[in-house]
Amino acid sequence: MKRIVGKVIVAAVILVFLGAGCDVSVNPLVFEGTPVSAHIEIDTELTSFDHSTSVELNTALAGIDEVVDSLTLYDITFKVENLESPSLDTPFNGYLYIDDEKLVDIEGLTLRDFETEQSLFAEKLTDYVTTNISTLAMLGDKLTRTPFPTVNIKAAGDADQGPLKFVLRVTMYSQVYTTP
Repeated sequence: MKRIVGKVIVAAVILVFLGAGCDVSVNPLVFEGTPVSAHIEIDTELTSFDHSTSVELNTALAGIDEVVDSLTLYDITFKVENLESPSLDTPFNGYLYIDDEKLVDIEGLTLRDFETEQSLFAEKLTDYVTTNISTLAMLGDKLTRTPFPTVNIKAAGDADQGPLKFVLRVTMYSQVYTTP
């Protein structure tokens, strides 16, 4: 099962490259994009949450003075900064949406699993995290537009106990391809 998920992720990355129309032999100048982060503050007395924020994908180009050919997303990470939730060992189920399309479904992990920044594609999380490849492709399509659009990122879910008071940081990492 882990090999199938790994192959699907590799295929999605290749599709994003193809969708962006980028050919490294033609556009050899590659830069690390500025990480684009969304900070979602969860503060509820309940055991469920549903919060969203908007992020400008154009911020990935901060500090790049070249003519941009394309931008390719290569990782998405989560980090939970626990404020006052009952315990870092609180199990939860969560969902991440980009522009109302589900990107990630997380089942049975704890807040502690995201105490340090974790890639959603990390092998140790594959049994608990399901990624929607079509939403990855939709995000890749948005990265072919100039200027890059603003997207809405929504986190929703539920935990075994409340209140839930933490900050969820979702970070997207990218590479920027420029015209030589």
